Amino acid sequence: MRRWLSYFGSAVLSLLLAIAVWIVALREENPRDWFAEPIIVNRVGLPENISIFGELINQVRIEIRAPKSRWRDLTARDFTAWLDLSGLSAGEYDVRVQVKPPGPDVQVLTVNPERVRVRIEARREKLVPVQVNIMDSPAFGYDWLTPVVSPTHVTAFGSTSQVEQVDVAAVDIYLRGARSNVERTLRLTPRNRAGEPVGLITLSPAEAEISVPIAQLPGYREAAVLVEPYGQPASGYAISGVAAEPKLVTLFGDPAVMSGISGYITVPVDINNARADVAERVPLRLPENVSALGTQSVNVLVTIRPISGAQTVRRRPVIQGLAPGLTYTLGIDYVNVFLTGPMPKLEELKPDAAPVILDLTGLGPGTHVVEPQVPTPEGVRVEGLTPQTVEVTIGAPATATPTVTPSKTPIAGDDSSPRRRTP
Repeated sequence: MRRWLSYFGSAVLSLLLAIAVWIVALREENPRDWFAEPIIVNRVGLPENISIFGELINQVRIEIRAPKSRWRDLTARDFTAWLDLSGLSAGEYDVRVQVKPPGPDVQVLTVNPERVRVRIEARREKLVPVQVNIMDSPAFGYDWLTPVVSPTHVTAFGSTSQVEQVDVAAVDIYLRGARSNVERTLRLTPRNRAGEPVGLITLSPAEAEISVPIAQLPGYREAAVLVEPYGQPASGYAISGVAAEPKLVTLFGDPAVMSGISGYITVPVDINNARADVAERVPLRLPENVSALGTQSVNVLVTIRPISGAQTVRRRPVIQGLAPGLTYTLGIDYVNVFLTGPMPKLEELKPDAAPVILDLTGLGPGTHVVEPQVPTPEGVRVEGLTPQTVEVTIGAPATATPTVTPSKTPIAGDDSSPRRRTP
């Protein structure tokens, strides 16, 4: 009996060990873990006349078990998560989040959160007026008139408790110192009687076209500053631009006088013989009983620039870098140089300005084609040369002819005759 019990105990222990090994192997081949990506939660089955109050979670985390080979290929889009709201009426519910795996080899073990608190109310709609709020002012001397809005009313959709709070569909508009009508297409915001936004409301349409008329007040007028230079700049110079700061001035005074004022105020400035920019502070000349708001003078800048011109000069080439003892011969005597730049600089060019230089450095005897170099004064540019290259023939130094001295005929017994020494 004891032996039989011993055999039975050994068999049970072996079975338990085998099951344990199988479980371990199964877990190693099908590991469980929390999926790295959140899963998007959808809502299904909500009746058209029912609205959800408050914000619902739109994603959950899940713990799954899947084969090792599947883990690296899984994405959040492979799972489907939803809240089934079908058959629910107004009230509060704890709705379970349902998650469908992509296949039978993938198990969803845990969903976090498992349930979601949902508050459902009857859906309501309400027609509310569009309210335009002017947030700032037009330019001084102007005023805004009653805004024109289209549409004048919109429909607010949402749960009953939220829609009941909506008083208007408001829009804020900024005029930002406008001098003419302001027209905008702006998004509407549902607001209660205190002017506070009401959430979880849909407006239809969501935008409105707003037009705010801007009109000038009696006795006020804006006028542009017109700079009138008189005199002539120095020879070779011209006006390249005029500017005034401010560009516009607001005038006010007797309405009868203001009605006869044009849209410009002339500001004269003397530029006679000017060779540089003329900057002055010039007082405004206004009719009697008319004043300018904030300023009685303007800053005027007249930009003076040299007139650009062109000039052709002839230059005899200048040789540089010729090795000592060498001679040269040029194929031409002169090179024409075409210059452009400010007329005053061109008119003041000296005869040695813009020389034509032929650099013969490193060149030996023979015929060479050399491209001239022309350094110019600042502000003057070389547009071209003719010819563009110069042929130079370099000659070798002349070789001196040796002088031959007649030799003496040796005389017998003469000591001056060469002697051969025997070693």
